[in-house]
Amino acid sequence: MRSKFVAILSGDNVPLARAELKSLLEIFTQKSIIDQISSRIVLFEADSNSAAEVIKRAGYIKSIIQPIFIEKSSEICESSLILDSICNVVQSPLMIRVEKLGVSNIDSRTLEKMTFDVLNRVLGNLKISFENPSTIVKVYVEGGLIVGGVLVGEKDTKSLEARRPGKRPFTHPSAIHPKLARCLVNLTRARVGGIILDPFMGTGSIPLEASIMGYTAIGVELKSWVCFGASRNIKSLGDFSKTHTIVGDSRRLMFIRRIIDGVATDPPYGRSTTIPGGELSIMLETVFTQLLEIIKENARIVTALPHDTNFIDRISDMGLKIEEHLTERVHASLIRDIIVCHL
Repeated sequence: MRSKFVAILSGDNVPLARAELKSLLEIFTQKSIIDQISSRIVLFEADSNSAAEVIKRAGYIKSIIQPIFIEKSSEICESSLILDSICNVVQSPLMIRVEKLGVSNIDSRTLEKMTFDVLNRVLGNLKISFENPSTIVKVYVEGGLIVGGVLVGEKDTKSLEARRPGKRPFTHPSAIHPKLARCLVNLTRARVGGIILDPFMGTGSIPLEASIMGYTAIGVELKSWVCFGASRNIKSLGDFSKTHTIVGDSRRLMFIRRIIDGVATDPPYGRSTTIPGGELSIMLETVFTQLLEIIKENARIVTALPHDTNFIDRISDMGLKIEEHLTERVHASLIRDIIVCHL
């Protein structure tokens, strides 16, 4: 049965988080209808299992709750409640946590008490437990909007941090963070169990995350020593039984036609990068020509590129449609364009 849920988007990159949520809803619910009720708070419909899978896979989604109340004033009361059967989702003892998404004059402790009082008047005999709660109620405040609900799940920040480049057995300065790698895979909209290809594997960030999410991951890397390092990372942190690491040149891919369900990649670029053939755009055009032969008809190619590279203008000339064009600021001197395209 479908219910209403609320996703709290990461403040790191709200447009990218919104695109990731839309993609995940297409994967798990075959729909992408969402209602953005504030900058970082999004309402959507799904069944409970799908909602749990969305947050389990997220890179840029902070948390998901099943909403109990939505209030646009500084106080909540019984009229703020939007669920008729609260007793089915709120069990005692409970823990209430308030989090502000930006600056707000609302006092967190006052709001926690207010939330408890309203729920207690409706349900009666509620108790608080900070050690073993049966229900965790999260209350988010953004501007004058207050949204509270039962926590479905939060992004596993601890696990993502444990896999960040500096903590892997093999690393390189150009390696991307697991949350971005995970997001790029999600933006392919490939069904779970499909085949994800990264033609510029590097240290293995994308195949590593794809394998953890249940995909068969294929990574191609030109430099053998980097490929072996990526294999070490995936063996140590990912699911190597679902991964194939290949030393090879992506300008000459040797796969059968229409086998790949999605491409997610972060090609080599930067001042210290040596591009085979000399120019990034020329190399990418050669690789994309290869990809067009091996991706399935409904597959997406998701690629991160240096901001305003002239290859973006060539994508449509190759017969691809740009579905989304997003940006990610890495630091002051590096901005990535994230392009989602399909046949």
